Amino acid sequence: MQSNYYSSIKLGENPSLEIWYNLLENHTISPIDLRVTLAESLVRQHEPVYFKYKFTTGQTVYLLSKSNPPDLRSLANLQVPRIHPFSIHLRLLYQEIQARSEPMADMLSRMLDLEERFLFKPLQEVMDPGQIKCDLQELHKQARYFAVSEHRNGRDLSNIENLLRDLERLIVETTKNSTYVQIDPNVHQRVKDGFLSLQYSCHNTARRTHNRRERVQNIIALLYNLMANRDSIVNQNIAADSAKIARESMATAKESANMARESAAMAREMRRDSAAMKTIATLTMLYLPATFVSSLFGSNFFALSMQSAGGTTFVVSPLWWILPTVAIPLTLFTIGIWVWWMAYRKKQDHKDSAIAKKRGA
Repeated sequence: MQSNYYSSIKLGENPSLEIWYNLLENHTISPIDLRVTLAESLVRQHEPVYFKYKFTTGQTVYLLSKSNPPDLRSLANLQVPRIHPFSIHLRLLYQEIQARSEPMADMLSRMLDLEERFLFKPLQEVMDPGQIKCDLQELHKQARYFAVSEHRNGRDLSNIENLLRDLERLIVETTKNSTYVQIDPNVHQRVKDGFLSLQYSCHNTARRTHNRRERVQNIIALLYNLMANRDSIVNQNIAADSAKIARESMATAKESANMARESAAMAREMRRDSAAMKTIATLTMLYLPATFVSSLFGSNFFALSMQSAGGTTFVVSPLWWILPTVAIPLTLFTIGIWVWWMAYRKKQDHKDSAIAKKRGA
């Protein structure tokens, strides 16, 4: 992990050690402007540190652009004859690392709450669709935070390692040349121990941050797997219902086929009955005139009288009028009864239809 770190030792009339590095790097997106590209809208915020140490005079120069520089009075409380040139580097890095401890602890607490809920609570409480959306947003926010923290921790670790290297270069140069201002070995060792302690802290933070980011990714994967499992169960239920509907449709189709066969058989029987009725009606029409004549002349109102001379005489009874007088009213009465019955049936059918419509509505 690089941190834009640069250092150089200049020898000659004014030998010195110069160091440049970024203590903090932030990248944000400015408000969207259609006239610029995404790369142009990317805002880079840096907190550069410039350091210069003169070997001959022991003068140390720091140029800080940070809004909250370290409390230099705390460095003055060190009970040493001279403050080590790298003491402010140590203070700057300590403050930067310490500033992330509280947000890291808060994010860890939120991650543990989600982890406990997803791993130990019933699935019915976890798989609420509205809550899942909020939880996924929170988990992705945590994953992003841990990824950014891992990057920043790597930058701090790179700065510490580079400063440790330059710290050794500083003590080597001052030891080689007796004209240079000598640095107290005890103070130097204490500053070095401070950097080593921060280095160990960064390594520990890197392990913990990586572990937490992996745990968040595992929870996200678990949540997506649970959602996929739920969708699979829903699809299985839909497939089972579809298969049941298909079976019922097949049974209905079989019943419809059976009803169609029965209807066809009934139609064939009705055609046979209709043919038989037509045959009977035809025979009746053929024999009806002869039957009428036979009945008419077989009655007592008409007769053939045999005379003694061998002739035949057709005799009509004086009471012949009784036949039409009885037959015609009886025929009209029969026709009237049939007409009334048909009208009654039609009216009854209309009533049944109206009742059926009301029940259907």
